[in-house]
Amino acid sequence: MSERYAKNPADMATRHIAVTGEAVRSKSEVIIYDLLVKYGVPFRYECALRLRDFNGLETFRYPDFTILLGDGSLLYWEHLGMLSDERYLGGTASKLALYHRNGLTVGDDLILTSDAADGSINAEAIARIIEELILPRL
Repeated sequence: MSERYAKNPADMATRHIAVTGEAVRSKSEVIIYDLLVKYGVPFRYECALRLRDFNGLETFRYPDFTILLGDGSLLYWEHLGMLSDERYLGGTASKLALYHRNGLTVGDDLILTSDAADGSINAEAIARIIEELILPRL
């Protein structure tokens, strides 16, 4: 997972710096990123994921975190940080439908987390997800 990889080419308007010096999009992603590092989870941030759209054409999405599991399979983690924004919510719904079309299932190979309605995040809950859903699969 330490090799170079195709990252999201979109410019980050706001950069938040994780413990490794990596720039990420949000404070919530910094928390998740730093906890993944703390637990020694092999992952990539916003790594290109090749998918097929609803017309069968190739398209790319950039899940927040791509995690390499012990059996060689990949687990994707999307953190939904702006669900109160209608445009963001619409884009998220489209992305999740695309993931589903390509066989990614929440609870199996896709983890979804979100900020609370007031914008807060529970780092203890994120740590439990890592401990209970990821570490046993490494």
